[in-house]
Amino acid sequence: MKAFLQITDCLMQFFMIGIWFVDWMLIRYQGRKSSPVAALLQRNASGLRIALKGKCNVPRQYHQDIDRLSRKIDRWYWLSHKKLTLVVVLAVQEWLIFTAKQGWGLVAVELSMLTACMLILIADYKANSARLDLENMLSPYQDRLWFEYSLRKN
Repeated sequence: MKAFLQITDCLMQFFMIGIWFVDWMLIRYQGRKSSPVAALLQRNASGLRIALKGKCNVPRQYHQDIDRLSRKIDRWYWLSHKKLTLVVVLAVQEWLIFTAKQGWGLVAVELSMLTACMLILIADYKANSARLDLENMLSPYQDRLWFEYSLRKN
């Protein structure tokens, strides 16, 4: 049973490291194509919503994609910013592996803790990929969007 727990723990942690690495690469690419648009997309993309409020000069063909991707950021934003929870859960999980008596109940608890950590990482990946897609889509309109945002933010 201990061998099963260690193998499963190792596989899940490697999967989490892979998700984290891909997410880290996405974060590195944000702002390279258009830093004003990247600034509008920080946090839950509220700056983009302010810039698009009312009449906007972005072509109509992009509005459906913008709405879809901004809803995706909104959907995953609340979970993707639970980094402290992620670190605490991983620390408790590792402490349980090294100190607690191994049983099937503990295996279930530890696997559920790792699953929660993976969900946080996956949410962060999804939000960052939507931000990068929006940045690539809206980079030709960065001046207009920044002007509209600065005009309407107050």
